[in-house]
Amino acid sequence: MKVARQREALSNSPPGGLETEREGNFVIRLHRLPLLASISCSWLLMLGVAAAAPADFRVTIRTGSGDLRLVNTSANTLNLAAYSITFPTAQLRGDEWLPIAGRLDASGDGSLDSNNDWLVLEPQPIPALTNSLSEGEFLGDGGFLQTGEDIFFGAVWNPSTANNVNFEIVEVVGGNATASFLDITYLPPGDFNEDGLVDAADYTVWRDNLGQTGIGLQADSDGNGIVDAADYDAWKLSFGTTSFVVSAPGAAGLATALVVPEPSSLASIVAAAVLLLRFARWSR
Repeated sequence: MKVARQREALSNSPPGGLETEREGNFVIRLHRLPLLASISCSWLLMLGVAAAAPADFRVTIRTGSGDLRLVNTSANTLNLAAYSITFPTAQLRGDEWLPIAGRLDASGDGSLDSNNDWLVLEPQPIPALTNSLSEGEFLGDGGFLQTGEDIFFGAVWNPSTANNVNFEIVEVVGGNATASFLDITYLPPGDFNEDGLVDAADYTVWRDNLGQTGIGLQADSDGNGIVDAADYDAWKLSFGTTSFVVSAPGAAGLATALVVPEPSSLASIVAAAVLLLRFARWSR
C-alpha cells in the first residue's frame, strides 16, 4: 500500500528550509540538507536493552506542580540520544512540555547538544493533552549531560491523575546504545532540595530564592513562575512528608519493538524517524 506523504513548510523555517514531512502517522521536522539522503544512525543499529533501570539517571516529578526533570546523578558525563514520556491515556500536558529541540540543542543554546538539532518525534502538532511525548537526535552522538546537571521538561504531569508516567531513554556508552525505562521519584510539594524529605533545609532553599521568577525554579512548588508566600505555605503544609518511587516497568519493550513494531513504543518511532531521514528526497 502506497504511503501518502505530505509536506508543509513551517512558518518559522530557518535558513536551510526546515520543513515537515508526514509519513503515515509520523510527522518529523527535517532540515533540507544533502546529508539526509545518506544519513546513518550507528547507535540505533547497535541498540540493546538494559537488564535493569540504570542508576545514572534520576527522574523526578513534583506532585504539586507536575514538573518533570531528568538528572545526571553519576560521577560521569552521560550521553542521551532519545527519550519518551508516556501515560496510559491522553493526560500528559503537551502545552506545558519543554522539548530539547530548539531549546538545548544546536538551534537553541547548545547546552545539551551543541553540534546537532533534536527532532520532536511525537506528537505533531503538539496538542494540549497527549499520551506520549518523545524526541531524539539522529545525525550525531546525541547530547551530553554533565554531573549534577538536569533537564527540565516542564509541568507535563497532571497532579490530578494517577502516578502512571513512564520515562524511557536511549543512552549511548562507548558507541553502544542501551534503551531502558527509569524509576520515577514523586516529590512532595515542599521538597525544594529534592532530597526526598520536606524539612528545615527546604525552608532555607525557599528563603534564599524568595522573589525569584522564571521557569523550573527550585522553590516554586506550584509552578506559577515565582517563589512567593504560597510556596512557603506548601512547605509548611507538607513538612515531614517524604517522596515515593514508582519502579520502572519491564525494559523489553524497545528490543521487541525493533522486531515487531508497536506504535506506542519509542523504538518504533525512532526507527521510523531514521528511515524517513535516510530515504528523504526533496524536490525544489
